[in-house]
Amino acid sequence: ILLDAAPLLREARIQLVLCGGGAQRDEIAARLERERPANVRLLPLQDAEGYAEMLVDMDVAVITQQKGSGQFFVPSKLLAALGAAKPVLAVADEDSELALAVREGGFGVVTPPDDAGTLAREIESLAALPAARRRELGVAALDYGQRFRFDRVLADYEATLRAAALGD
Repeated sequence: ILLDAAPLLREARIQLVLCGGGAQRDEIAARLERERPANVRLLPLQDAEGYAEMLVDMDVAVITQQKGSGQFFVPSKLLAALGAAKPVLAVADEDSELALAVREGGFGVVTPPDDAGTLAREIESLAALPAARRRELGVAALDYGQRFRFDRVLADYEATLRAAALGD
């Protein structure tokens, strides 16, 4: 979907950076070789240091899900974006866990997984936001991410176990 949206982007300063070694990497690389879009870069899977640098450098985290795949899980990429205090553009079904999190946390926008035109418009809208507004979305992301801190999750889990053991 990002490759479909790339030629629709009118703003030359917008760059889409795809990173990883997933199952579709070879197909994506071949398509980029054929189409040669000036606004898309494909990077290899990064080590922890490179990934951390990428999180710092990006303006918006784009997290994509295939249509019908997001009912029962939230992608781990979301936690990294939240921890980096970045706004999120989620490409996901309306009723997916990812979409619900983005809306509940107020840290980004959601577009349908099969609509490159809407995705391109939302990318451009986010790029046009004043830096202060993107920082506000990032702060909302960081705040929302606090619920997933290890000590907090562990404390909630312990409380649940205690309640179960005591029959509460």
